[in-house]
Amino acid sequence: MTEKSEDPRCPNRILSSWPQIAECLGEFPAPRQAIEYDLEDGYPSDEKISWVFRGLKSSSYGLQPTIERQARFTGWDWSALEKHVSNEFKARARMHLSASLIPADELSWLALMQHHAIPTRLLDFTYSPFVALYFAVRAGYEGPARTHVRLWAVDAEAVKDKCSAWCAQRTAMKEEASRLLPASPDPDDFQTQRDAVVAEAKNWGEIIEKALVGTGKFRGELNRQGCVFAALPAAANPRLVSQQGVFLFNCAEDLDFQASLTKMMKGREARPGSLRPAVPAWCKTFDISVELIPEIEKRLFQMNIHEQSLFPDLEGLAGLIGQKIRLHWK
Repeated sequence: MTEKSEDPRCPNRILSSWPQIAECLGEFPAPRQAIEYDLEDGYPSDEKISWVFRGLKSSSYGLQPTIERQARFTGWDWSALEKHVSNEFKARARMHLSASLIPADELSWLALMQHHAIPTRLLDFTYSPFVALYFAVRAGYEGPARTHVRLWAVDAEAVKDKCSAWCAQRTAMKEEASRLLPASPDPDDFQTQRDAVVAEAKNWGEIIEKALVGTGKFRGELNRQGCVFAALPAAANPRLVSQQGVFLFNCAEDLDFQASLTKMMKGREARPGSLRPAVPAWCKTFDISVELIPEIEKRLFQMNIHEQSLFPDLEGLAGLIGQKIRLHWK
C-alpha cells in the first residue's frame, strides 16, 4: 500500500491485491444516523457518519457530472445547458407519466432525468464502497486504455456540516430550531425526536430547492463559497435503492463540481465540542490496478454484487447472463 502526496486532505492509496482492497474498504464505518438534535446551535448530532463512494473506470478521471462533459462540446455553460435540457424534458415527459409520478420538486426532476441517462449535474455515489468498486471495474474488459481504476470516498456528513454552517447564516434554521422549544407551561407542549426529524427534513428540502434554482445575490454567494449538496429525491427508484445510491451535486453555476466542492471544504474546522478532529481528510482516493479486475469481479459476485442485484430489471438480468458466460460457463 503506497501513499501519494497530492492534496493532503484527499490522500491517495494504491491497492495492489484483493486482501488490501478488502481491508482498506472494510475500515470505513457503516453509515450511522443519530436522531439527537442540538437545539443550541441548530446542527444535527455529531453521531452521524456517512461516507459515500464513487467508482471511476480510470484513475485519470475526475469527479465530473455528465452535463459538464456535454457542455464542453456545445459552447454553453453547464447550468444553461442543463436548464435547456430540463425544460425540454419536462415539456415532453408529462405525457408519459401518470399524475402520481410527476415530480414535485427540482431535485426529483433531475433524478428522473438521470435515471433515463439524460445529462444532469447529479453525480451518482453509493453508501457501499464495494458497490462503488463494482462500478469502477464494471465491463473492465471493454474499458479504455489505462493502468488503474479509481475509487473516491467522500465524507458526506462533513460536506453537509460545511454546507449547513454557511446556510444557517442566511436561512431560518436556527429560528426553526428555537420554535421547537416549549411555547407554554403546558406539560403536553414539548419537543420530541420526531419534531427534530421533521424540522431538519423541512429545512433541508427548502434549502436545496432554493440552491438548485439560485438567482441574484444568492447565486453570487453560492459561487463565492462553493456549494455541493449530498441528498436524495423524495421518491427513489428500484435501481437507486438496490445500489444504496445518493446524489452529490453542485449549485455554484460559475464553478465545475470538483472546484465547487474543494472551495466549499477549504479551511473546514470542527465545531466546538465536535467529535471530529480539527481538519480531517474529508475525501480519499484509491487506485487499483486493472490487472486485478477479473479477480475483483469474481469476489464481488460472491458477495452478491453483480448486474442483476444492482439493476433489478430485464437489463440487469441480461447483464447477469453475460457475466455468467464470462466468469462461470467455461
